[in-house]
Amino acid sequence: MPTLSSPTPLVSIVMPAYNVAHYLNEALESIRAQTYRHYEIILVDDGSTDETAKIAQSEGDVRYFKQANQGCGGARNTGIAEAQGELLAFLDADDLWSPDKLSKQVAFYQALPKTETPTFVYAHVRQFFSPEIDEANRANIRLPEHAQPAHLAGALLTTCADFATIGPFESILGDSIDWHLRSLEAGANIHMMPDVMLFRRIHNTNMSRAQEYDKRQYVRSLKASLDRRRQQGATAKGAV
Repeated sequence: MPTLSSPTPLVSIVMPAYNVAHYLNEALESIRAQTYRHYEIILVDDGSTDETAKIAQSEGDVRYFKQANQGCGGARNTGIAEAQGELLAFLDADDLWSPDKLSKQVAFYQALPKTETPTFVYAHVRQFFSPEIDEANRANIRLPEHAQPAHLAGALLTTCADFATIGPFESILGDSIDWHLRSLEAGANIHMMPDVMLFRRIHNTNMSRAQEYDKRQYVRSLKASLDRRRQQGATAKGAV
């Protein structure tokens, strides 16, 4: 964890957005409600065909970038490349933060012992149904009764420098599990705050998120992690 240059470092908030114009204003307002005020909003429109561009471009405090569809991870990577802050955070355009998310995580991060090891601070998440989901669909989805520890991009705070040591997100996987596994493999310092800071919206176009991760993507990420570990073991054995 590098020493921060200021007591109130700039936080770059990267927001990937794909056809979620209906929820975008609410997500932006949850950022503007932050008690920590030193931030920038970087919105990456991942090829939306709805009103996302119109809404984003009408907001004077949003740095807007448009690209052909690359998936959520690819959109985040585009936003990271444009980040001007020391600290890095993420919020999907259909999710919400608690008002104290940045202030609590920045303070927590600043209080940690200084180390050269990459450091990542997470928080808890609570999932909620968007009002348009009817009772029949709600009955088929079991949301966790209590808040859960979230190794998700939307719950993360770190420095841009520490993020870069792990590398970019895998483009297709939307929930950053591959990136989290790579951070574990790298021996990163990972801290989980007990506070609920991320609220994940379950709506008609993302109801599979209620299952936490798409099972095929999850298995794919785990297999890739195991393959990397085997390769590292073989390399280390060959060096002896």
